[in-house]
Amino acid sequence: MSERLYLTENEKLAQAAVGLGDHIKFNMQENNIDTLIKKEKANKFNSQVDAYNEVLEENNKKTKQAQEELQYDINRAELKPMFSRIIVKPLAHNPFQKVQMQGSLIVDAGGYTPHAELNPISGQYEEQKEFIVTGCVVEVGPETKYLKEGDVVYYRRDTVVPVPFFKQGLVSLAENQVIAVVNEGLTERFNNV
Repeated sequence: MSERLYLTENEKLAQAAVGLGDHIKFNMQENNIDTLIKKEKANKFNSQVDAYNEVLEENNKKTKQAQEELQYDINRAELKPMFSRIIVKPLAHNPFQKVQMQGSLIVDAGGYTPHAELNPISGQYEEQKEFIVTGCVVEVGPETKYLKEGDVVYYRRDTVVPVPFFKQGLVSLAENQVIAVVNEGLTERFNNV
């Protein structure tokens, strides 16, 4: 078998695709288009990870600097809502929706009927979240009239604002955005307001 002196048209196209000149030896196994695409994706991913790590490090520096600027011990800090706002710890499940079963058959779903819908963005079936949720009042603002700590409240999921305080999962909402409250002696408390 004799050696070729010239490249075929396909080899010339492949060589042009990877930017190699005529004088460089071309290895089709290492530099095929699939391998090049994988290498490019890996390089892009690694550069994105590096950029993300730089942002995280910068954020950590800024957070530490902000903590050092505080004139008090951050570990003893208290959280208090303003005006008539309240701080609520959302409950994972509504404690007043009890599912009743007879054997392995559900006879009462407690008013909650979970269902899944197709998410048009992800193409996956996802369980729908309840629109009205419950939570326990943790703190109340100084102008709050009807609510107090320990009340369980019903509120709309879209009316809350997350409160990022030591990753406790707290949310804030105005007292007038609460739909209903559950506790003992509410009638007497509301009559005395």
